[in-house]
Amino acid sequence: MDKRMRRICVGIATALSVAAGAAMAEVKVGVVLPASGPAATTGISLRDGMRLAVSEWNANGGVRVGNAKQTVTMMVEDSQSRPEVGVSGAQKLLSRDQVHFLIGEAFASSVSLAIMELSPQFQTPMMSGQSIATAISNKIRDNKEKYRRFFKANFNSDVYAVALRDFTQLMRSQGRLPASGSKIAFVVEETDAGRSNVADVSRLMGEQGWTVATVEVVPLNHTDFFPQLSKLRALNPDLVVTTFTSPQAGASFVRQWNEQGMRMLHAGIYYPLITEFGQLAGRSTEGMVWLPKLFDPERVALHRDFSQKAKAGLNREINTDVAYGYCYMMLALTVIDSARSLEPAAILSELEKVDMPCVMGRYRFDPSNNTAMVGADYLSAPIAQVQDGVSHIIWPPALASSQYRPAGGR
Repeated sequence: MDKRMRRICVGIATALSVAAGAAMAEVKVGVVLPASGPAATTGISLRDGMRLAVSEWNANGGVRVGNAKQTVTMMVEDSQSRPEVGVSGAQKLLSRDQVHFLIGEAFASSVSLAIMELSPQFQTPMMSGQSIATAISNKIRDNKEKYRRFFKANFNSDVYAVALRDFTQLMRSQGRLPASGSKIAFVVEETDAGRSNVADVSRLMGEQGWTVATVEVVPLNHTDFFPQLSKLRALNPDLVVTTFTSPQAGASFVRQWNEQGMRMLHAGIYYPLITEFGQLAGRSTEGMVWLPKLFDPERVALHRDFSQKAKAGLNREINTDVAYGYCYMMLALTVIDSARSLEPAAILSELEKVDMPCVMGRYRFDPSNNTAMVGADYLSAPIAQVQDGVSHIIWPPALASSQYRPAGGR
């Protein structure tokens, strides 16, 4: 082969190599979530919402990296709601798959607390999803340098405490609860979310004169609540607060609550959001007070528009978890697109200053603890009550579509 022909062949090979590299260029986002186990229903909904966001970006060519766009690939690892399994999946995504952004864990606080310990070992920006444990934010706040690459895209569990404190103050002013000497009881699952809710609600409501009658802790996916209900009947608290992540546990509690004819005011945290809970609990939910009522496509235009779009794109029922997953992935892709780079430092810089509206609210991070900001202009936790089979917001008054009905309570 003469020199001229050799140069031509080398040139062609180089051009083909560059073209192949451009074709293979991709933005990789790793996700750790419970695709199996007790929280699989939530995990799958979160995953579907994220897939919708990825498909929207890819339909427009992907995200900007330099002067071109690259398609997005979502890589998912199943945590099974177990910290050790979640950490193993995160390590695979970070080390072997070399993702450019990690959403982990997308759900369970206990798994997020474990995964965040990987943050100092990797340059990759990381972000938890629905995890609400205040301990995550506290760890970042107390050692900002160590955890500076870890962000928390949901509010802390104290947002529920604030909502319950203010709601019960309203109930007191209406004479529906004792003006003083009120007692509160908890039935929660053995998770970081359950423990955080007990700690935060007890602290904030204790400042308003509430005392804790009992804290009943049950295993994940527990379904036999008759011993706890018997104890509640004997103690007769003014308010019972429950927290579960398993829809089976929540449905079992609510059904048994009704079977036992319990009359205290009952507020459920989180699990009524899960579509499967309503299907399992059926009419037993009537009169139930719960929070947060974050997604209301029947009464909020923004939610309705998203629900219609998502249903067309996913061919499934759309719930709060789908909307949450969508927003988490939108956050990740928005900051990468704004950075126009896959360099961790550039992505991190955009994450620190992001100010992004989404279907679940406006996302911006508190610089002191890298946690999503809360309030009327950001994320909030409205309280709802099931009335005639429909969940209506009853607090705060500015968002309320109905007023509290005492049926089933005091």
